[in-house]
Amino acid sequence: MFTFEIPNLKNWKTAFLLSMIVPVSLLVTFKLTGIIKEPITPETITLDPVNWEFNRSNKYVHIDDKLNVTYIIDGLRADMYVVLGVYVSNSLARYGHDYLTMAIMMNLTATSPNCFVEGVYITFSRDSKPSLIDWVHTYFDFANLSFRGVSEGWTSGEGYKMAYVRLAGVDHPDLAYFKATAEWSLLTPNSQTHQTELVYEITYYNGSAYMKLIQPFNLKLIGKGS
Repeated sequence: MFTFEIPNLKNWKTAFLLSMIVPVSLLVTFKLTGIIKEPITPETITLDPVNWEFNRSNKYVHIDDKLNVTYIIDGLRADMYVVLGVYVSNSLARYGHDYLTMAIMMNLTATSPNCFVEGVYITFSRDSKPSLIDWVHTYFDFANLSFRGVSEGWTSGEGYKMAYVRLAGVDHPDLAYFKATAEWSLLTPNSQTHQTELVYEITYYNGSAYMKLIQPFNLKLIGKGS
């Protein structure tokens, strides 16, 4: 004769709780051991912008202006540079429009044993007038960093694509270096003024917490007659 056994409600509840506890315990263990990484939510430090202006020209001009910021805090020394190279007018340019060359450089050094570089993100903002930002790929140079993404950018009317380079630290480095060359091509007559913002974002670990350091450089090319 078939008999129906009523399950032990107490045992059923215990099994259900165990089925919930075990995965949660494993998840906590994986996070503590680094198998699953917690999302990084760093504290942000934004430094005062560095401003630079230059009058557009009808000539080939060697500028060689060097903008630099050194910031030392919480176990990290960050040396950030923008070197404005040459300005070429459209009458001499190979592309048929004015352009400016610039070198973008950075040295990062940990000043405490537990500090390391997590990542670097360098961007150009929307220009005030139509233009192109082109990375000269043969001039990338870096140490203890790896590429996570790179893109040229442009501004055209309402259209905009951000130029950026994203890098990640390799094996929690206490030293990192990066250098690149970019060309800012101006798609307007030299009577027009252009303005963009170049921004360094450096994420690092100071021994107890993640930090993000932001350094803006405001670049302005003033139109002739402005």
